[in-house]
Amino acid sequence: MEVNQKLEQVNSQLDEMLKTLDWERDDLKKWYENQQTLVPCPNQPQHHSIPMSLVEHHKQHCPMDNGQHHHDMNKKK
Repeated sequence: MEVNQKLEQVNSQLDEMLKTLDWERDDLKKWYENQQTLVPCPNQPQHHSIPMSLVEHHKQHCPMDNGQHHHDMNKKK
């Protein structure tokens, strides 16, 4: 199957899935872009930023938590 045909097929399948959610492809794109927006780290905002989609996970696993520094990243808590 040609690449363009495969791409059309995948896009068609994606459109069908999005219809079940009452979404369009632009809605998905906007949601994804929003989730990738960088926000300050909740533990050490002055040190680094993270994608919005990872905030909850990052709160639990941030190497900067509890006053640690980046060179301590490999040490167990």
